[in-house]
Amino acid sequence: MRVAFLVTDFVAPWDEGGKNNVRGLVDHLGRDWELTFLGLSDRSRTCAYREWGVHLVASPGFGSPWRRLTYPLGCLNLIRRGTALLGQRPPDVIVSYLETASSALVGRTLRRLVAPRALLVHVVWNDWYEPGPAPPGVWLTEHLPNLVMNGRWLSGAGLRGVDCILATSRWLADQVGRLGLPVPPWVGTGVDTGRFRIVRPVAGRPPLVIGYLGHLTHAKGVSDLLEAATPLLESLDCRLKLAVTGGEESSLLDRISHRRIQVEGRVDPVEFFNSCDLVVVPRRSSHGSVSYPNTVLEAMACGRPVLATDLPGIREVIRDRIDGHLVPPGDPAALGARLREVVTAAGTLSAVGLRARERVEQEFSWARLAPRTADLIEDRWRARCIG
Repeated sequence: MRVAFLVTDFVAPWDEGGKNNVRGLVDHLGRDWELTFLGLSDRSRTCAYREWGVHLVASPGFGSPWRRLTYPLGCLNLIRRGTALLGQRPPDVIVSYLETASSALVGRTLRRLVAPRALLVHVVWNDWYEPGPAPPGVWLTEHLPNLVMNGRWLSGAGLRGVDCILATSRWLADQVGRLGLPVPPWVGTGVDTGRFRIVRPVAGRPPLVIGYLGHLTHAKGVSDLLEAATPLLESLDCRLKLAVTGGEESSLLDRISHRRIQVEGRVDPVEFFNSCDLVVVPRRSSHGSVSYPNTVLEAMACGRPVLATDLPGIREVIRDRIDGHLVPPGDPAALGARLREVVTAAGTLSAVGLRARERVEQEFSWARLAPRTADLIEDRWRARCIG
């Protein structure tokens, strides 16, 4: 079976977004699929992932704060390149793992042009966008383009022509149903539990290390974390370690001068999580973003307790006070209070982290989820062939 994956920036570094999930999926398929990868990136190039070809197309402004404004131009480039490439050897299945549900329009166009008989699958892994309070600059670079490209109307328009919709969280499956479409199967997002593992046990004694790994976009809530954690650094024996990359709140880094706050750039996530006693995911919202972040599953797989905001997708993974901790989003006071409670009861961190690891092994490993996803795709493809 020839399968073409549409996925953004399918090259190293891997530890972010949809491309990491596609890699986890295909690495654990256990199927003899002939794969091709097409997607957007900062520049056009052809490379390989294992024995499969990867064809990347330049998208204007890729990696800049303006990338969402120029995304439609990148999609047009992708359609032109994909038409030439896939027309030589049409796929049996096109799997769209692009960022927004509206991006299913790219897959629909490619199928119509090069492979009308192909099964079109779109994996929904990002929530539709709804604006919230934000600085004016965020409205221009994030809110406005997301409202257009990742709003409910265009998301529904894109998905209505798809043969098979899959959802990575039960919340997103329900969201698809609210668009007036059939509720799709849940396939989950997984984690490589062989790579993400416990290298060092949680120390559970001072000085405790509180960690955050991710971007500095407004939705990630790093400013809430700093507001919540800074008072604790003065009164408790702990420190805050941030492994961060760019975003709308990058200016925060210029104002950090506390002796107990350590700032790093891109890191090995396995090493980073194993250096922490507690990992915090302080998201303000999941609208327009991945339903539950990879960092939650990866930190849990490393045996680290995660303190996260109580968003719909995240609460599917973390059970409050059992294998992690949940607090209301956008509430630095509540975040600070729970941080103080957890750090003060440091002796419980190890047990919570071990339960987190156990939950990920049982429910969210790619070894468990990838075959399920492959079965769903193959069953739909066979049914289409018979029909």
